[in-house]
Amino acid sequence: MTKSRKTTSQPKKVTPEMENTGTTTNEQTNQNTESVETGSNLGSETAIQDQVSQDSSSENADTPVILEEKVVTEEQPIKSSETVVSQSVPELPVIEVQKSAAELQEELFCQIETEVDRILKDCSLVRKSQFEIIKSYIRNMAPRKPMDVSEGKRHQATLAITLNAILNMPDTDGDYNKSLTALLRVFELASKSTLSEPYAFRFLESVEMTNDKIDEFTRILNLLIVLGPRDGRKDAIRQIDFNKSLRLGFSDEARQRILAYFNM
Repeated sequence: MTKSRKTTSQPKKVTPEMENTGTTTNEQTNQNTESVETGSNLGSETAIQDQVSQDSSSENADTPVILEEKVVTEEQPIKSSETVVSQSVPELPVIEVQKSAAELQEELFCQIETEVDRILKDCSLVRKSQFEIIKSYIRNMAPRKPMDVSEGKRHQATLAITLNAILNMPDTDGDYNKSLTALLRVFELASKSTLSEPYAFRFLESVEMTNDKIDEFTRILNLLIVLGPRDGRKDAIRQIDFNKSLRLGFSDEARQRILAYFNM
């Protein structure tokens, strides 16, 4: 007869992890595997990013960095109480170029030409032609110009005749005062040149004229030399004895016109 055995089943041991998580061993294994893979992936990505940063840093280190410098200038207002000190600049010497005597004479001739043409602009050709002789005399008898006696006395005789013609010419055209104005202007401009006292009376001792004519010419020269400059003309008029100065060489009509011109 066969005896039957009693089989007692041993209760399974349950680990605390299983009890706490409520997962199986396989599931836990799978989770651990995924965690390892995720960490590995994260580590790889971090390593790649670090490598890229290192490469970028090395490239930037090799490339020179150009810094643009900006200069900002601020204008500071000047306060009224402040003293502004300006740097003095040394002045350069002014060099005056002196003109030669010939250049000065030429300027004088041009000025006389301009003034005569301006005053006699509307006058007759006869009056203008008389002043052409005067202008020629001033140029030919200019100071420091070589002049022998024969030529000098000829120019003086021509001047005496021309002055007499201008001052005694009838006033049929109404331009007598213009002629006298132009004549005074010429004597004013040439008062320090051809028509100054040292030069105006040259060669008179050699001029082929009578003594009365030479005296007449001398009186006319003196009168025009004194009255030529406008500065001081009024004082000179009060001091001149016109009856004596105009006694010789003038017609009665010419004498009256001259006195009327100077309001005498």
